[in-house]
Amino acid sequence: MKKILSSLLIGIFSLCFSQNNWIYYNKVSNETTGYFSIWRIDENGENETLVSEQGYLLDISDNGEYILLSQSGYLALLNTESGILDGLGIQAQSFSAKFTSSSSLLVYATQTELYLFDSETNQSLLISDNLSYESNFYYSSTYGLIFFYEQNNICKYDIVNQEKIILSDNGQSAGGDGISYLSCSESGFVYYECNGSVGGYDGVPQICRVNYNGDSPPEQITNEWLFLFAPISNHSLQEKIAISSLNEENEDGFGSAIQLFDSESGNLENLIILEGTFVVSKTWAKNNNYLYLSSYSDDFDFQSYKIWKYDLLNDTLEQFLNGTNPILLQNEELSIKNNILNKFSIYQNYPNPFNPVTTLRYDLPEDGLVNITIYDMRGNVVNNLVNANQSSGYKSVQWNAKDNQGQPVSAGVYLYTIEVREFRQTKKMILLK
Repeated sequence: MKKILSSLLIGIFSLCFSQNNWIYYNKVSNETTGYFSIWRIDENGENETLVSEQGYLLDISDNGEYILLSQSGYLALLNTESGILDGLGIQAQSFSAKFTSSSSLLVYATQTELYLFDSETNQSLLISDNLSYESNFYYSSTYGLIFFYEQNNICKYDIVNQEKIILSDNGQSAGGDGISYLSCSESGFVYYECNGSVGGYDGVPQICRVNYNGDSPPEQITNEWLFLFAPISNHSLQEKIAISSLNEENEDGFGSAIQLFDSESGNLENLIILEGTFVVSKTWAKNNNYLYLSSYSDDFDFQSYKIWKYDLLNDTLEQFLNGTNPILLQNEELSIKNNILNKFSIYQNYPNPFNPVTTLRYDLPEDGLVNITIYDMRGNVVNNLVNANQSSGYKSVQWNAKDNQGQPVSAGVYLYTIEVREFRQTKKMILLK
């Protein structure tokens, strides 16, 4: 279970292929704080270059001109050639934002809300205020539709008609904590994690699909244990869906399996098996029929990673890049140009789950007395982590899983609360042992 939960952490690392034949990806810039840098490399595995020392990669525009990224809980656009960073003034704490077919529109999610942002008017349209799994939605450029989880319902939003429709009521996060993926194929099916049974819950994570029109009942397409760690992607050669899952544990430890589901035949075929390695992201190079995969070893060594290239035509797999994660950032207080810090906020701790140290980041728009307190699930105070007057800015503090007496606490679920002036916010974290 520890390995399963820990692998959810690394499942957020991003990998994108741009139409100008660059592969963009994240490196961990600071393992403790969870800060990222953005890099790119050409399709031949050469000319690796640093694009941005700060930022989590979210998406690439169709022409490869702009990167959509997150820094310190804010969204920004980065010009890939000039390096100019444009702060959008959007505070979004999740790792989810996408370009649409329109250069002026993008979709982004906060913890419980989904928005459509128009950069020309600088206005955000609320699509949903009841997201179940904040980190995952899917935008289909083919149909101009947004698919997302809303209280375990699979929903779609029609951008043109500004209409929301429920497609299925059996969506279920197989891993919890918002780690569920969904996608729409070119043939008009929405693929998503389900609870293992279309009619009920049997505790086995599997894959379901439903017609994006919602005019047919959902169907379960897998009959085996499948746990998604990377988004489902579309294959350009045929109507096939790539599924990245946890491979069974053996003498070499856990690993990842990439499988292809044929939408027409209903067959599920093994494509790639990587023992002792977790695939954490993937992207299609549709113009040359390559599948790129980023991976980490199953001992959760964040210092190194690999990028693989799979040739779909010739059925060959090669290691594209074997890299290391540099520690670039010495200053934990990050900022984005054109953004004004105007809201008290505390972010999800990183890593989560954790053992033995995790970092809590929070924003202070004003000076004030800050109290950050750790509670157990019974409401007992475990650690008065922060109790001090602090100046405004981007802040962070670490917790080493010890109580006020300096004694290690037991594994389990804990709550942490920040109080500043009239502001109070609480979040949950998981300690592993």
